[in-house]
Parts: sequence; structure tokens; C-alpha cells
Amino acid sequence: MFTRSCGGRTRTPQELGLPQVAYPYFSVACAACQTDPVRWKRKLSSEDVALLSEKGEAGRLAVCRRLGWNAVPSNNFTVGGTESEVTIEGLGQGHGIGLCQRGAQAMAAGNASFREILAHYFPRTKLMNITALPGTAAQAESPP
Repeated sequence: MFTRSCGGRTRTPQELGLPQVAYPYFSVACAACQTDPVRWKRKLSSEDVALLSEKGEAGRLAVCRRLGWNAVPSNNFTVGGTESEVTIEGLGQGHGIGLCQRGAQAMAAGNASFREILAHYFPRTKLMNITALPGTAAQAESPP
């Protein structure tokens, strides 16, 4: 998985109320988004904020389906305001899981290799060269 801008650190699916996935995503710091985060501010009803608080990413998507896909740009926000009109202020864009595209771009601009970028956002992952996957045409053509 990847996200547009993590807001300073990536998240795990569990942090957002999503089910565990086969790949173990880790939360990592993102220097680019910590230094210069994408900031946003929105006004929502108290009902919408309650949905966000109760349902995590599923709540954010439900609110965005109803109000527009940019209604709540990320799950990284704080709540303020009055009981009738609530203001949320946040950082980042997207769910925040996996590779942060903004952070990866900044790392590449700083001469990080693709291996260094992947190692940062996907720790404990091993890159391997694979010549043929089981059941592929390349393997089927190989003599027994």
C-alpha cells in the first residue's frame, strides 16, 4: 500500500481500525512530512466527527462518500469547535499506510536509492530477484 502524504509518520492498518493484512505494515517516521507537512482544516457536523472517531478509516470513507472525497483528507487530525459545528485540523493526504509518496520523492531528490526508500517504508522486507514464479510460462518452458 502507499499514500500521497503521511503527515509525519506512516500508520498500520490496525491503527485505522482496519483488519490485519498478510503483510505486516509498520509505522515509520517520514522526514519530509515532519518538516513540511500538508496541512488542512475542515468544518463538519458533530455527527460526522462521531462517525470518524468511532469507525476510523471506514468512517472517513463514509463521510467522504457523502460529502466529497476531499472532505476529510486523512485520519491524522485533531478536533475543536462547538457542539453544533466542529472544526477538524489535520496533516497529510490519504490513509497513511505503507509508502509515503511525498516522502519517497524527497528521499529520491536527496539521492536515496530505490532500495533505501523501500527499506525505509517497508522495514524487515527483503528484495529478491525472481527468475520465474511457480506456474508461470517461464517455468513451464524450463526442462524438468
